[in-house]
Amino acid sequence: MTNPAFARRVARRSVLIAVTLLCAALARPREARAQEVRTFTGHEAPVVSVCFSPDGAQLLSGSADETMKLWDIATGVEIRTFTGHEDAVLSVRFSPNGKQLLSGSVDNTMKLWDIATGREIHTFTEHWDEVCSVAFSPDGRQALSGLADGTMKLWNIP
Repeated sequence: MTNPAFARRVARRSVLIAVTLLCAALARPREARAQEVRTFTGHEAPVVSVCFSPDGAQLLSGSADETMKLWDIATGVEIRTFTGHEDAVLSVRFSPNGKQLLSGSVDNTMKLWDIATGREIHTFTEHWDEVCSVAFSPDGRQALSGLADGTMKLWNIP
């Protein structure tokens, strides 16, 4: 049998905890709550990969429309479209210095791009399956590709 005094103390504490949590949520400043800042439009198919530039001023998006787009965060303006893949772009990444980008695609390739010119620098074609994920090493001298078959390949950047 439960002690009635103990049950009342537990009930009061539960109510106090609930009220405290509610007050904390209501007291949180409005600017601390999640708010949409901007919507970026321009791709003609689903966007499947996005990332911020190292300096936080630009965004990069990869899409099933076979393109990557570079965006200015402050204005929402599209800066450049990168074309060259023959199928959906599944992964995009900025280099650590923000001057190059990598893209991986369903077309079984990973591509290295010059951001300033939009020019394709190199295509890594030695993949036998979709390139689902790409990454730069912290020093930007190597690239990593993750494939749909569960393997990864490490590359020296030319």
